[in-house]
Amino acid sequence: MKNTLLIFMLFLGLGSYSQSSISEIQSAMDQGKLGAAKKLLHQRVSENPNDAVALAYLGDIAGFEKDWDTSIAFYKNLVQMHPDIADYSFKYGAALGMKALSVSKIQSVIYISDIKKYLEKAVELNPKHVEARRVLVELYIKLPGILGGSIDKAQGYADELEDLNKVDYFLAQAFIVKEDKGLAEAEGFFKKALEAHQQLTSQKKRNILNYELGKAASDLEVYPQYGLKLLNEYIDNFGYNDIYSLEWAYFNKAKLQALLMNKSEAIISIDKALTLRDNFKEAELEKKRIQQL
Repeated sequence: MKNTLLIFMLFLGLGSYSQSSISEIQSAMDQGKLGAAKKLLHQRVSENPNDAVALAYLGDIAGFEKDWDTSIAFYKNLVQMHPDIADYSFKYGAALGMKALSVSKIQSVIYISDIKKYLEKAVELNPKHVEARRVLVELYIKLPGILGGSIDKAQGYADELEDLNKVDYFLAQAFIVKEDKGLAEAEGFFKKALEAHQQLTSQKKRNILNYELGKAASDLEVYPQYGLKLLNEYIDNFGYNDIYSLEWAYFNKAKLQALLMNKSEAIISIDKALTLRDNFKEAELEKKRIQQL
């Protein structure tokens, strides 16, 4: 979790297909009934192998299940079928990035050129693609220079976010500073991101930002009430297109509750984190700290 390189934000590209079938599938997915959704989706694909909506959903589900090879296969098919759709290039590049994270550093090298290619293609096809820029910032910062890493390129993509989304702009700048100088030096940008997020309308708030900002509030011990609100929203809205595991959301929630001196609630949250993940060392240590308050 701490070493996450790429933000894998999935998109749902709905097309002009049978609304009733799509509604049924979407309902199953929203309720966490992924097995039922997959059955319906495979039925659609068996009837129409070029059903882009079904293929995209299947790729999304495989990504949620961390089955990167399957996710990559579905997205690759989509990119070949629709090379002019930005979100498909983004999905493919992001899935390749997550696959690269799941293997050794030596094995990951073979994915790097395609990760760059398809993420940059997404930006080319959609100049307002916020998520692709966020991923590219992290990619170019994390990669060593010998493999194409570049602070200048990362900074360039971060600067482009300023006119697209202030929250993502400040988070991208925070990431660059944190990687270079540490978390404390990045605090100013994280605070600006939290403040900018409070000004957004609900329609513009992505669930992934609820986690990122809630975690920032937890790590920096700032805006605890707002950070707690965001983590609660992330948990309440958690679904198949969210990449940060629930146990980490409860972990950071417990930290903020402890900061607010809500010891009993913090214990409940940290216990929830421990039930969601075996051998969760960080949560075990945090529980001991909370118990000593």
